[in-house]
Amino acid sequence: MDKKITEKNTVKNNKRKVILLRITVGAVIALLALFALYSALKFVSPDENEKEEQTVERHFYKPEPGEDIRNDKEYLDKQRDITYYDGYGNGYYITDGDYIKRGGLPLEVMHYFFDAVINGNSAKLNALFSEEYLKSKGEFKDFGPQGIYDITVALENEEIDKKTGNTTTVYTVSYKIMKNDGSFRRDIGSDSSRKQYFSILETATDIFITEIVDVKLIF
Repeated sequence: MDKKITEKNTVKNNKRKVILLRITVGAVIALLALFALYSALKFVSPDENEKEEQTVERHFYKPEPGEDIRNDKEYLDKQRDITYYDGYGNGYYITDGDYIKRGGLPLEVMHYFFDAVINGNSAKLNALFSEEYLKSKGEFKDFGPQGIYDITVALENEEIDKKTGNTTTVYTVSYKIMKNDGSFRRDIGSDSSRKQYFSILETATDIFITEIVDVKLIF
């Protein structure tokens, strides 16, 4: 029994080391069910969606030279911890940093995602994504520190591939950006949010984000 526990912990630690290694050096499969759900919700044609996006005029915040949102007292008073909802609808503030205990490695990946965005580190952010995603969507360009708050991460689905043993985890993610300067996201304004689906693939040796899809409203 002790030997099995030791082996399991070794595998888990190796995965975490791979994540941290990719993040330190700065720098695949998307869930089919996610696309099915996305298609089912998408009652508006692509052309109409594009027109709707083009008609929305957003005014982004212009930081003063040397201004850093991470030192903004108003921002520091915001709720900046992740609120995680498990598959049973139970909600937890992850204030102690114990992401593994609450949601496993995929939830820890989400922590790394937000940490990279808040600190304006595009290299660390790109290191969290699969090569296929970056080739398809392009790498994240340099952006300023983002005042992210009111973060919610809700578990939607977890599926294990019987042939490979790989696990795909899907979260519904929502957050706001205080004084959004538009350098990271231009589809939302300051202090507003837009839900997204995040797909995370975990293999025997690695773990990475494979897809981000906006949640489409049906009304």
